[in-house]
Amino acid sequence: MKLNRGFCKSDNGNVKIKVGDTVYTGEWIYWNGFGEIVCYNKQKRISVIEKDVKRAIQNISEIQSLLVKKTCGEEVKGTDFFVHDVIRDSYGAEYKVVYDNTRAGFGVVGLKKHIYVPFSCLSSKVKVVRTQFDYEEEEGIG
Repeated sequence: MKLNRGFCKSDNGNVKIKVGDTVYTGEWIYWNGFGEIVCYNKQKRISVIEKDVKRAIQNISEIQSLLVKKTCGEEVKGTDFFVHDVIRDSYGAEYKVVYDNTRAGFGVVGLKKHIYVPFSCLSSKVKVVRTQFDYEEEEGIG
């Protein structure tokens, strides 16, 4: 079943992302085609009650106001990648996973050359290195 992913704002979250000039704290959540939240972390199914929001959440519609809309994306069919992931091929080139409305399919855009390539045409092994929203605090100069 298709999974969707989005960033859920929370004061007690342990992940920071940056969207535009805004930094958010929270957690990545995943939900299925029925709108049911299935997990916080793909590797380990964790109930929302145990992890975060302090109230029973059984449906994604209950937390729409906490989702950062620009981060919401779906899983690329047949892979462990999601829209907005940054992936690296075996040659060291990095790409952002995107959905192309004109072709009704997934693809990647090179971070340096900004050229679109359908996902199925990548010729080397790829792995996720981060999301396009990952936030790294800048070290102070001094």
